[in-house]
Amino acid sequence: MSDNLSRSYVGPVILGLALTGATGICLYLLLRKEEDWEGEVQGGVTSRQVAIDVKIPRDMVGVVIGRQGSNIREIQAKTETRIHFRDELETEQFRVACIRGLPDDAQLAEILIHQTISQQPRVETLTMYVPGRAVGRIIGRGGESVKEIQRVSRCMVDIDRGASLEEMKKIVLQGSREEIIMAKELIEDIVKEEAMMWSGGCCSRPPRIKNIRPAIVDISSDAEEEKLEDKKEEMKTEIQNHCIEVLDKVEATEVPLNASIYEADQLPMRNIFDSHCHIDFILDRKVRNPAIRTYSRLVEEYPAMHHQKLEGFITNYCDPSTWPELGTAPPAMLSSAWVTQGLSVHYTVGCHPHFAEQLLREGAMEALESLLVEGRGRGCVAVGECGLDCSRKNGADMDIQIEAFKLQVALALKLDLPLVLHIRDAEKEGLAVLESCGLPGTWPVHRHCWNDSWVRCQAWLDLFPGSVVGMTGLVTYRQAEQAREVARLLPLDRLVLETDAPYFRPQYSGVLPWDGLKFAHPVQVASVAAMIAEVRGVSLEEVLARCRENVARVYRIPVTGQRREAVNAVEDIIEDLINSVSDDVKTEAEHTELKRLNDSESDIGGQRKKLKTVVDHLITQDLNCQAEPFTPGAAEHSLLPECEVGIKSETGIRQGTHELAASQQEEFSLRMIGYEVPCEVYVSALCSPGEFWVQKIGPMSVDLDQLIQQMTKYYSEEANQKCLSVTSVDIGDIVVCRFGTEDSFFRARVVEVKESHGCNSLSVDVYFVDYGDYQLKSINEIYKIRTEFMKLKFQAIQCSLAHIRPETGEDWSEDACDKFEMLTGCDRGKVLWARVVGYQASGVPWVELVDSGRRQTSLAQELVRVGVARWVEIEK
Repeated sequence: MSDNLSRSYVGPVILGLALTGATGICLYLLLRKEEDWEGEVQGGVTSRQVAIDVKIPRDMVGVVIGRQGSNIREIQAKTETRIHFRDELETEQFRVACIRGLPDDAQLAEILIHQTISQQPRVETLTMYVPGRAVGRIIGRGGESVKEIQRVSRCMVDIDRGASLEEMKKIVLQGSREEIIMAKELIEDIVKEEAMMWSGGCCSRPPRIKNIRPAIVDISSDAEEEKLEDKKEEMKTEIQNHCIEVLDKVEATEVPLNASIYEADQLPMRNIFDSHCHIDFILDRKVRNPAIRTYSRLVEEYPAMHHQKLEGFITNYCDPSTWPELGTAPPAMLSSAWVTQGLSVHYTVGCHPHFAEQLLREGAMEALESLLVEGRGRGCVAVGECGLDCSRKNGADMDIQIEAFKLQVALALKLDLPLVLHIRDAEKEGLAVLESCGLPGTWPVHRHCWNDSWVRCQAWLDLFPGSVVGMTGLVTYRQAEQAREVARLLPLDRLVLETDAPYFRPQYSGVLPWDGLKFAHPVQVASVAAMIAEVRGVSLEEVLARCRENVARVYRIPVTGQRREAVNAVEDIIEDLINSVSDDVKTEAEHTELKRLNDSESDIGGQRKKLKTVVDHLITQDLNCQAEPFTPGAAEHSLLPECEVGIKSETGIRQGTHELAASQQEEFSLRMIGYEVPCEVYVSALCSPGEFWVQKIGPMSVDLDQLIQQMTKYYSEEANQKCLSVTSVDIGDIVVCRFGTEDSFFRARVVEVKESHGCNSLSVDVYFVDYGDYQLKSINEIYKIRTEFMKLKFQAIQCSLAHIRPETGEDWSEDACDKFEMLTGCDRGKVLWARVVGYQASGVPWVELVDSGRRQTSLAQELVRVGVARWVEIEK
């Protein structure tokens, strides 16, 4: 029985122990797993993910997503989470974003989303009223003007478009405070301009100097500034004493001017060349002023962007949304600069890897090829910048980047154009693409903005011996030791200089004066060159010269390409003339055309003048290819043996100025004439639509402002006036005098000498060679001109308005002249586009003038429309 009892308890006991053991094991495992989970979470190695739903106000969804998803991709990349919207949970007020990832990562993503929303500026509304007649100008043709205001200010603009021009119209602005202020200022500028157009009145003449800046600025320390001021005072005293001593001897001595203290000003040649910049980014992302849409206007607004030793630059159009307009090569942004004599301006077109998706859209590649083809010979020199970018700043998918990169490499091979490459954190992938496209190692390639090690750079140079490597302002940064190592070891024949403006503003002083700007620009490539020269232990001149030769080799831009360009222009003009003759006499025309041009005095006088201008330029360039430009602040540099420093006779000065003046008149450049490219101008003086004078806008206008400022400073000194006073002049003499009641001094040519009745002094009728004005002056108000003030060409170009004649008779009516003056804005510096369409027998060019505003009004057509002129065709 006991055995049976024992057996009856054994089963349950064993079963109980078994169950207890299993449960214990299970409980142990569960507890251990929970402990491990807590440890793994603390160590950041768990793979368990969570989902967090975040409500986002509907009006903030676009902000969170960002342009083409850039913001949400950045949040995902930073937190290593996945974010998508749950449409089934959305309401009228909110959309729900679901964040999936590790707990800490998901919470961080949620925080970033809330930060993105909270950091958005508060939207405000402002209501303003403008005259009804200004609304059309604010809106612009097809809404272009108001769209530009919205694009630049990022402010919503709602305009009341009533029919009456007399009523005040309401404009509602919506955006942040800063956006509203900018939009309001832009609209007010347009209203002021419209009011001046409607007034038709002649304001008092504005100051002739448009940009005032000191000859020497940016002293690095107060001590240096005081030292420089002491030196100036000392020099001033010496000058005055020297003049007094000379006056005692009744002789005149020219006084030397201050020399510049900056290294770039002392360069022997004009060879500062920026091989890579983005002028369009400066305009769109830094300046953001719809009134400044071209390089020439940019330079005039910021004179520090121009330097006498700047030879040129290559600007890169790499955002498809801002590519040049088809059929406008060179682009309007560059056309004035492209036709500026002595300035070598070029551009490239491509798609940066940040915008790769845009290149794959329908029609984008066709547009790119068209831009490259039509730009050949008109400034376009390469494809790019293009490539791959795996940095965290780029959210474009790698497969899309690779496809866009391959398309551009293939296009460069097809069109036989150099490549500009942007490869960042994707060296292996980039090389694989180039290999798959079959790019030869000898192909001309500019590896832009190198920021990697010397070891990788050396490997690249070995793979692509036809390439060059670009160094930017990064090399001047204190922490950029790696960049300086590459700059030190890189062979000079494989190096090019670039700014990548407006980025990488150089941090290097002593080469250029401080310009006060917050962005980089092409002139600052001189500071990049100076740092490279310092780390290599060579001269700045050598670095600039060698790098310029490398640009010439890769981009096929000759260092001295002016003569070949002039020959091409001559050939184009002659070919146009021959093609204008009918086919049945074409053979005969080929033999007689040049003779006919030379013999004709009326019908073909303009073309004869055009050809003569080109040939004269050929001869001048051939004999004077290294002629030094005017440099404000430069030490005296005599141009003529008769005008050496020291005591001179009036006869010697007069003879010297006559010889200089013979070749000193500014003209429209070969490119403008031969390629019919327009440039921006001011009308500086006028008599009628048939006789007026213009000044070209851009580097030359900056030079003129600096020259006038320097002359005014010099001739304002009483001692200098006594030294350079005159007692007699001859017709044709170049002199210096004031204009009207202005304090500034200007260059002028003597056109007539009269004896004043009732006094012993002479009256002199002078023509201001830089503006086109005439004025009667007393001989006591006229002074001799120093030779260095003759280096800049006379800026006033006499013109006649093309396609129109007086409505009745041969003389222009007073109404026509008044209307023309109002349209040109002669009294307020209005910007116009000028295009040469022919020449008169006298050599005066026929030009078309077009308003640079959004309406693009032809001044000739406007004069015909208001009934003060009739339309005629220019015979070519």
